[in-house]
Amino acid sequence: MINNNIEEAKWESASYIIHLCGSIIGFSRCEAFRQRAQRKRAALTLHTHNVYHLICIGGFGSLTGLSIFRDEWEGFTTELFNEGKITREQADIGKNLIVVGIAGTIDNDLVGTDRTIGFDSAVTRITECVDNLMATTIGHHRTFVVEVTGRECGNLALTAALALEADFVFIPEIPPVHDWPRALCNHLSKKAKANSRLHLVIVSEGSTDGDRKPITAINIKDVVEERLKHEVHVVQLGCLQKGGCPSFLDRYLGSRMGYEAVNTILSSNLSPYVLCLKGHVIIRVSLSTIICKTRLVHEEARKGFYGEAVNIRGKNFQQKAKFIQLITQPPKLFFGVSKNFAVIHVGSPTAGMNGVTHAFVRIANHSNYNVYGIERSWEGLMEGKFTLLNWENVDGWMSRGGSELGTKRQLPTDVEKIAIVLADQNIEGLLIVGGFEAFHSAKILHTARSTFSAFNIPIIVIPCCTANNVPGRE
Repeated sequence: MINNNIEEAKWESASYIIHLCGSIIGFSRCEAFRQRAQRKRAALTLHTHNVYHLICIGGFGSLTGLSIFRDEWEGFTTELFNEGKITREQADIGKNLIVVGIAGTIDNDLVGTDRTIGFDSAVTRITECVDNLMATTIGHHRTFVVEVTGRECGNLALTAALALEADFVFIPEIPPVHDWPRALCNHLSKKAKANSRLHLVIVSEGSTDGDRKPITAINIKDVVEERLKHEVHVVQLGCLQKGGCPSFLDRYLGSRMGYEAVNTILSSNLSPYVLCLKGHVIIRVSLSTIICKTRLVHEEARKGFYGEAVNIRGKNFQQKAKFIQLITQPPKLFFGVSKNFAVIHVGSPTAGMNGVTHAFVRIANHSNYNVYGIERSWEGLMEGKFTLLNWENVDGWMSRGGSELGTKRQLPTDVEKIAIVLADQNIEGLLIVGGFEAFHSAKILHTARSTFSAFNIPIIVIPCCTANNVPGRE
C-alpha cells in the first residue's frame, strides 16, 4: 500500500489458488509501516483507488498495525485534503475506513480464536516430518529434540506434542519445574527401562525456566547427553513448518473466513472486527479486544505470572496443557479395587481409532480404572477376547493407522451372549469407537437394557469413520 502497488483482483485472479502455499499477493514484515508518515502514504494509495474497505489477513503484528491505521484514518483524510492530494468528494466518501481482520498465522497465538488459518497445516507438517524421522530410526536407541516455532506462544509445540506422543514438551507459558534437567532425565530413564528405544522432546522457541533463563534445544541436548549418555539429535524444522500445500482444514477455514469477511463488510458496521473460530462457529470479536488480550498474555508471562497467562489464553489452550500432562506422566500405583471399562472398535478400520483408545486408556488409568480392549469387534467379545490395556502397551498407538484391536462391520446380533460375557468380565462401562455401525450397536444395547441388566452401564460412542455418517456429528 505504501508504494501504490495495488491492482484490482478479478475472478481469474483467484482461480486455482486454494491449494497454493504462502501468499499469491506477497507479504512481509513491513518496518516502514511503523512510521506514521509511511502509513499516511498508504492512506493516500487507498484514497487514490477509492478503496475504503480493507481486509487484513495476518498475525498479532499485522492486526496491531491495522488497528493503528484505522484509528489514524480520519486524521490522514483531513491532512491529505488540506494538502490538496485528494478531492472533497474523496474526503467525504472516504471519511470512514471499514476494516475486518482475519487471523492468519501458524503460531495460533491470538487470544479469542480456537484456531488461526495456517496453524493446522503447520501442525500437520511437523507431525509428518517427525513421524518420518522416527520411522527411519526405529531400530536405534536415540533421543530427538525437536525445536518448533511459536515466538512467545507454545500452542504449536503443545499440539504437536499431543499428536506425536512426545515424552516432554517445553513452552513459554508453562515453565518447567526448577530442577527441570533432573525431572526430564528421570522421565526418559523410566521410559528406557520400559524398553522404549526412541525418546522425543519438543521445545517451543521462547521457552524459559521459572527464572526467565532461556531453554533451547541445545541446552536440552547437553543435559541428556551428560546425564544419560544418550545419543541425542537436535532437529530444527525451520521453514519446513511453513512450507507445503495447505491442509484441508486450512483450505476450508480460509474459504469460510473469506465468505464471512465479505458479509461483515457489506453489513456496513463501522466497528472493526476480527473473525474468530469458536468450536465450528465463526464469530466476530472486537479488534481492540483481540489485541489487548494477546498483548496481556505476553506481559503477564514476562512478569512471571504464568498461571494468569495460561488463563487468558483460554479453555482450549488450558485443556491441551492439562491433557499433555495426563498422557505423558504415568499414574501413581494404586492398590485399591478398580472398576473395569472396555473399549471396542466397530466398523471399517479408520485413522484415529487407535488415538482414541490411547487417550481413553491413559486417562482412565489416571483415575484408577482398568481398561480392557476387545479384539475383533462383537465377534471377539462373544469369544471372550479381552486384553488388559495399560500405560505401556498402548505406547505409540497415537500415530498408528487402522485398528490395533481389530474391527469389523458387524452388529451385536446375539445380545444375550454379549450380556453374559460383559457380566462375567465385570465390565462397568463400555466405549464403542466406530462409524454408523457403532451408533447402531449402542442403540441395540440400549434397547436391550430392560431385558439384560449387564447393559445398565454407561455406554459411549465416539464417531470414527471416513463416511462421517453418524447422526448428531458435524
